[in-house]
Amino acid sequence: MQWNDIVQESSALVKNKEKYQFRLGELVYIAYQERGPSVFQKMADEIEETEGIKISHRTLRNKKWVYEKTKDLGLPPDITYRVLQVISGTPNPMVWAKLITKHGYSGPEVVHLIREEKGYKKKVYVCYSCGTQNTL
Repeated sequence: MQWNDIVQESSALVKNKEKYQFRLGELVYIAYQERGPSVFQKMADEIEETEGIKISHRTLRNKKWVYEKTKDLGLPPDITYRVLQVISGTPNPMVWAKLITKHGYSGPEVVHLIREEKGYKKKVYVCYSCGTQNTL
C-alpha cells in the first residue's frame, strides 16, 4: 500500500470518527424527543441485538447531552468531539463558541482556557530517558 493511500484512509477514519459521534448524538436526541428517557437503554439493547455492537446507555446519554448543548452554536465541522464535550460542560457554551467562530481560536486553545478557568493546574511530565519537561 502506498504512503499517500495510508495517510488518506487514516485521515478519513479519523474524520468519520469525529462526525459519527456528533451524528449519533443527534440521532439519540431525536429518539429522546420522540420516546422519552427510556430510549437510552432501549437503543443500546437494540444496537447490540441487531449489530452485535455493545454500547452503554450512558454513552448514548452523553452523546445526546453534547449534541443538545452544542447543536445551535454554529461551530465549524472540524472541531473535535472532545472539544465539544469540554465546551458542553461549561455554564455558558456560547461564550467559548464565539472565541472559535468570531476570534479564530482553535479547539485546543479554548480547552486550555476552559481548564484554566475551572482552576485545573498544569501537570508537568518529565521524560525518564532524557529529562525533558512537558506541561499539559
